[in-house]
Amino acid sequence: MKSKEHLCLIILEDFGLMIDAPENVLLRMKNSHIKDGDTFWEWQFRIFGTRINQLKVYQIITPDNDKLMSDLLDASGGKHLLSTHKKFEAYKDNTIKNLHCKLKKEEQKHINNMECFTKNDKTYPIDALKDVLDKRKETLTPATLENLNRIILQHKNDCELETLIEEIINIYDKSVRQHKMK
Repeated sequence: MKSKEHLCLIILEDFGLMIDAPENVLLRMKNSHIKDGDTFWEWQFRIFGTRINQLKVYQIITPDNDKLMSDLLDASGGKHLLSTHKKFEAYKDNTIKNLHCKLKKEEQKHINNMECFTKNDKTYPIDALKDVLDKRKETLTPATLENLNRIILQHKNDCELETLIEEIINIYDKSVRQHKMK
């Protein structure tokens, strides 16, 4: 579930408004936009489905010189802005860490496949063949998919490279012969 701060950040990004409201109100947020001539009430109704008394919109103002600092601090939304910023930074950092971990795992998988291939030039990692098949399965014919899957099932671990090439050549040859017979 999205936090209050994350929802406020979405409003800031989508509408350019820094707002604050109770989390249960923000959770009712719908996708919409500002229409020309909208009043604040019309916009609230379209975004949240109701008028919200607790909704605050923060504005930049030039205060009078005799304005009490305590009043300015209450009205400025600085604490809310700082909280939103911290939550966003944590979210961003966490997202970057997760993406980095995912990329490192994928990279390590490919490195492992290549190490298997280079350590022993006579075998090919069956997982690498599975990866290639997964990437191409939408563009391959059903017969090709069936034959390659059969090869994968026959070889639980690494496959002798010579055997793999021989099987693929046999599949290709059989397909060409059948095509010529038609």
